[in-house]
Amino acid sequence: MFVNAAYEDVFGQSPETIRTDPSAFLDVVHDDDRDRVTLAMERASAGTAQQVEFRVDHASGMQLWVESHCKPVTDDDGTVQRVVGFTRDITERKTRERDLARKNETLDQFTSTVAHDLRNPLNVADGHLDIARRECESPHLETTARSLAQMNDLLEDLLTLARTGETIDELTAVDFADVVDASSSNVATMRTTVAVAGSARIRCDPSRLKEAMENLLRNAVEHGSAGNRSETGDAVEHNEASVRITAGVLPDRTGVYVEDDGARIPAAEQDRIFESGYTTLKAGTGFGLSIVEEIVEAHGWSIRARTGESGGARFEITGVEFVD
Repeated sequence: MFVNAAYEDVFGQSPETIRTDPSAFLDVVHDDDRDRVTLAMERASAGTAQQVEFRVDHASGMQLWVESHCKPVTDDDGTVQRVVGFTRDITERKTRERDLARKNETLDQFTSTVAHDLRNPLNVADGHLDIARRECESPHLETTARSLAQMNDLLEDLLTLARTGETIDELTAVDFADVVDASSSNVATMRTTVAVAGSARIRCDPSRLKEAMENLLRNAVEHGSAGNRSETGDAVEHNEASVRITAGVLPDRTGVYVEDDGARIPAAEQDRIFESGYTTLKAGTGFGLSIVEEIVEAHGWSIRARTGESGGARFEITGVEFVD
């Protein structure tokens, strides 16, 4: 009944051709996709809305990826009178997805190889350290043990950062408080309290957001004492002071926050702390907050550090989509 002029740009057929012979549409559909497209057309004609992606062999010789949406229009009795729909060119998106999948596969192979090649000598060193501890006593052995533990933590953080990437899985609606609770169970200690001051349902990749929250909470625990960070940012030893962490929704509902009552982050450091490898702790790897930023930006959000109301560190994540 009606075909607009853009049809010719996408399918390489004139609108008059498809009006005269609707079946001609299938002539340009890629052979491997034709049965699937035909089935979608049959289902739409039978009364079920359809969305289908397929390839088009364009008259110019190019192969395009397109996405078609079809919806049946029925009368009062439910009888299908006609089908309406639109098609858009998604070739660029498919190319990006293919390139990203190839890069992720290469990255995964690389990180797996690195993990194996680095863990082997670490395990050997750790085994010999156990033997040395049984044969003699020396303060140097404890120093070696701490160094090996730090190397293992560094390796884990590096692999996590490498595998974080720039993509996220399907977004779902979850309660922010549930994510905080699940994250705190893996991080909180006896001298740490985590409270949720306010919550709301947000759209996110729950597992990735949990990973980001765990790193934020761990950062608060590690830096939660004023003794762990000097005014200039120079690292000093940990102590056992307790830390209170609060998470909630920003008053204007533009995002969420995590705040602690420990040491503040000096203004000069508030941008640098997200850099990979930057840390103010002797035993820190400097990758925790970098991982947080990667995950936040993969969602299309933003994160910033500032001084909290109680004088401690505060992280605000904005651009979050709330679900009513």
